[in-house]
Amino acid sequence: MSYIYQKNLERFFNSQRRKTSEADHLAIIRRIDLDGDSKINKEEFLETIKPQEPYSKMLVRQRLTKKVARIPLKHIDDNEKSRKKVQAKSASRLAKLKQIEDHIKVF
Repeated sequence: MSYIYQKNLERFFNSQRRKTSEADHLAIIRRIDLDGDSKINKEEFLETIKPQEPYSKMLVRQRLTKKVARIPLKHIDDNEKSRKKVQAKSASRLAKLKQIEDHIKVF
């Protein structure tokens, strides 16, 4: 099993032409190291790069919008037609109830 040590971080930042101190490397390792062995293993690294709460909601939202975008327009039109049918039925039922009420008031 391979690990990320302080020296690996130093080499990485040097290759990226970033000026970092030994304290910076130790701070990174302390933040990521879950078991306190002063090195980062694969599980700790993966846990660190996994999206956290604010970002995971954003990813879910993106996935949902992609799914909505994939719905064919035919289905949207069908839903609109069925919604209008339901509204028409409701209106006719209300009209019939109104007639019944009016008829009852007459007696």
